[in-house]
Amino acid sequence: MTGKLRNKWLRLYECAGRIGELAPWEIFDEGDKFAYIWRAKNKAFYFSFISESAGRYGIACYDGTENYARARKRLTAPDNKREPTFALQNAYVCLWGDREDLTTPTYELIKELGFSFRGKGAWLYFQRYETGYEPVLPNERDLDLMIEVFENLCMMVRAVRDGAVDPQFDRGLTLTRWYDAKDGLYYTHPFQVPEPTAPKLEVRVQKGPLFDDLLKAPAGSSVWDLDWSYLPKLVKGDDGRWMFPILLLCVEEKSGLVLFSDMLEPSQNAVRAVAKSLCPTMAKFGRPASISVCDGELKTVVEDICRKTGVKLSVKKRLPALEEVRNELINTL
Repeated sequence: MTGKLRNKWLRLYECAGRIGELAPWEIFDEGDKFAYIWRAKNKAFYFSFISESAGRYGIACYDGTENYARARKRLTAPDNKREPTFALQNAYVCLWGDREDLTTPTYELIKELGFSFRGKGAWLYFQRYETGYEPVLPNERDLDLMIEVFENLCMMVRAVRDGAVDPQFDRGLTLTRWYDAKDGLYYTHPFQVPEPTAPKLEVRVQKGPLFDDLLKAPAGSSVWDLDWSYLPKLVKGDDGRWMFPILLLCVEEKSGLVLFSDMLEPSQNAVRAVAKSLCPTMAKFGRPASISVCDGELKTVVEDICRKTGVKLSVKKRLPALEEVRNELINTL
């Protein structure tokens, strides 16, 4: 690597090391919210001091409220689908892990930088996560971003450790840091920030020949279970990237008969795939009396189809018949 790139890596390692020395996991919970406002004030970065969700100490940085909200929702929800939950986030992450956690490129980087970590939980490394894909080493542009945001996070943690700032997390406040160009200074204060939320999907069925076929299809008495989930197995996609494929699955609840299944890449439009699979199946086998889902986003995707075709839509905590089929598939991976 070039000397310039090496210096950036060393600077990031130094910064993360200083944060680690402050032992933030002793005083902060994963849900405590930290935010850094970018100098141009056109975006905000959120941080989480992760521990239990990763099985090791670490720091996750999220570009924007949507990425933060989606990650926190996944990491705190029960994993009934056996998904690779930690990999399903868009984040810049540093972890203090074990030697066996490292990929070959990460291990080679550590050695090239001259570090000699020893023992469990001592191997500090960095990854860029993209939902549905294998984590990768940050590129140089990522390093520039991570250096700025992690250095400002370090200042926030130090301010709390030194007693200069009370973050008031118990009151639901967000510890926020920003740069004031007028004063030429950085400020760190807790604020009441609206809880970050992910935008809701809105899906509408357009009238046309396929919709007419759905209305003509006979109404039956069966109940269908429908779900989508990331499989906990890395496979190489068409673009050469290693990914966790999305399984789209629909089974007849009483018999466990698979009505349709499909494997999607994370880059594919899963919402469109649901309609493309569900509508022809209803036209072929007839409209079920009810469709059951256990996923809030999937409910939004299919509720307009159900409403316009007279099919009842139920939201359940678990779908045992579908889970049995999915678990059989996972166990064969």
